[in-house]
Amino acid sequence: MSLEELGRIKIEVEKELEKFFDRKINNERDDLHREVLEFLKDFTLRGGKRIRTGMLVYGYGCFNEINREIIKAAMAMELIQSYLLIHDDIIDKDSLRRGKDSMHVMYEKKYPVDDKKHFGISMAICAGDLAACLTNEVLLDVNFKDKERAIKTMNQVLENVLRGQILDVIYEKKPFDELDEEKILEVYRLKSASYTVEGPLHMGGILAGVDDAKLKPLLDYGVTLGKAFQIRDDINGVFGNEDKTGKPNDSDLKHGKRTLLVIKTLKECDEEERKLILGKFGKNMSDNDINKVRELMRKYALGYCEDLCDKYVRQARNFIKDAELNKEGKDFLMDIAEFVAKRDN
Repeated sequence: MSLEELGRIKIEVEKELEKFFDRKINNERDDLHREVLEFLKDFTLRGGKRIRTGMLVYGYGCFNEINREIIKAAMAMELIQSYLLIHDDIIDKDSLRRGKDSMHVMYEKKYPVDDKKHFGISMAICAGDLAACLTNEVLLDVNFKDKERAIKTMNQVLENVLRGQILDVIYEKKPFDELDEEKILEVYRLKSASYTVEGPLHMGGILAGVDDAKLKPLLDYGVTLGKAFQIRDDINGVFGNEDKTGKPNDSDLKHGKRTLLVIKTLKECDEEERKLILGKFGKNMSDNDINKVRELMRKYALGYCEDLCDKYVRQARNFIKDAELNKEGKDFLMDIAEFVAKRDN
């Protein structure tokens, strides 16, 4: 049932996003700025489950009846998602997003200029920043009494995401001996949980007119399920089907991404296997190297990460099972928790 509801919300929000972008594009007189809006429309509407959108809508639905205005407000999560993904693809040097070109690659291909790589990155940064601006425009335009409080919460969520992103970038340059599971999970909490589940639920509850004390079960649920979301994301990043994820499943390995999978593998493997991983990981890895490291992760870490993911799902559901929430909202959150941790894309 939750997937059907999420699918319905996805369709409604995408219709609103299309109308929003078309209005902006049609009213824009500057050709270059119009092109940025067109690229941003393509990037934002090219797919995705819209999980963050669903969390905002049902964060509201836990307390009030879902209506057209909350659907409009939910567009903010997709715009903020575009902002973060565009910049994330630059940081991670990823050329694909949801099976199509990343924003910086779109611009590289569009303009035959000197130093097209730098040009593509520069224009993508601008496009991402524009998406962040449009997020505020959407929230300021909805008819909710507490929208300013919701915007403040969104800004705090973004600060947490950026804190996590800073740690993620720094950790990629640190020796593995300086990292452990606790540090990696803190990155997950800040970078993923804060804006995938916790933040959208918080904003939805605020727009419903609920104070933070009453929202605590939702926020505890959000932090815990958000960590499960990121663990599953990392698993899909190494073991997933590229046709479903829309991204190469060797990207995290080639870029030396510090995930729970690699931290746990290095902790459990023997010295010879550790030397193999450290000698190859994040470097010019051949297909054979990638397969060897992937199999070591399967041997030492995959089961552990899947079990931890399941544990977080159980904990998240326990936070809300006895909470005083509208049945429709609670049922959605109870059901979607299982999907978030088991999804294959």
